[in-house]
Amino acid sequence: HVKDEFTKAGLKKSRYDDALFLYYVQDKCCGIVVIHVDDFLYGGSTEFNQVIKHIRQSFTIGTENILPLKYLGLDLGNSSKGITLTQQGYINNIEEYNIENKEDRSRILNLSEQSLFRAMCGQLNWVSSQSRPDICYEVCYLSTKLNKATVDDFNQANKVIRKVKRQSIILTLNKLKKPLRLVAFCDASFANLKDGASQGGYIIFLMDQEDKVSPISWASRKLRRVCRSTIAAETMAFLGASESCYWLSHIINELMNEPLSKTLIYTDNRSLADAAHSTTSVEEKRLRVDLSAIRESITRNEFELRWVDTRNQLADTLTK
Repeated sequence: HVKDEFTKAGLKKSRYDDALFLYYVQDKCCGIVVIHVDDFLYGGSTEFNQVIKHIRQSFTIGTENILPLKYLGLDLGNSSKGITLTQQGYINNIEEYNIENKEDRSRILNLSEQSLFRAMCGQLNWVSSQSRPDICYEVCYLSTKLNKATVDDFNQANKVIRKVKRQSIILTLNKLKKPLRLVAFCDASFANLKDGASQGGYIIFLMDQEDKVSPISWASRKLRRVCRSTIAAETMAFLGASESCYWLSHIINELMNEPLSKTLIYTDNRSLADAAHSTTSVEEKRLRVDLSAIRESITRNEFELRWVDTRNQLADTLTK
């Protein structure tokens, strides 16, 4: 029903995201609507007003606000630099909990304690994915303990809650001037998790010609398979970043009249940077497959891989 009414209003569903609808005037995108369950977030030019009028007539609107506003626990506002985003109001409502025998740090949580732990992790996961990349690794680590969490894990969750309440952060999505490009930093920590698994992470920025940036995507997660070497872990983290950049670039190109400039992806692993620009085969045969995918993407100008010193690796905090 939503899709049908949006189509009648002149909106077109994005080819890459079923929750994103676009409004075009002479092949120029003049408005967007984003859906989350029964909440709409929209913006556009004066031509877009007729679309919003149709939506108001087609759906029962409970409340409607303009910036500054709250949306799904996000506080959105305006500044001279651009759009501001914070979740401090939501964060302040996250509760810490006390449990009995909390001094026995190795004790497995009982069912009621486990339920509280899952609730805290769920709230922290929402915060880390929307506005606080600085806690992504800690939240990911706690999420790996959901099935058999201990008192120590419970205490750590409370510690993260205190951290986000104490350190208020406001993200600014800067006003950018074309041409634009995606710039990503990716990193991995080899075998730093239980059972020899590795952690990978990336952060992606939208950057303009004056080197102003806006953070638009980030992630920190356990890599999909156990890696045999540092370069294998770094390669898997790189592939995760490149796939996200590829998807984001197609969505952004739908919104713009000109394509993005070539994506830049930075790694601080010299071996990966050298191997990606070489035809020499690495020893690990499974790694050869992953590297061949990276080399092919470089050849097709999908992105540019660059090495960056570890001291300037912005994704470092997402992996440890």
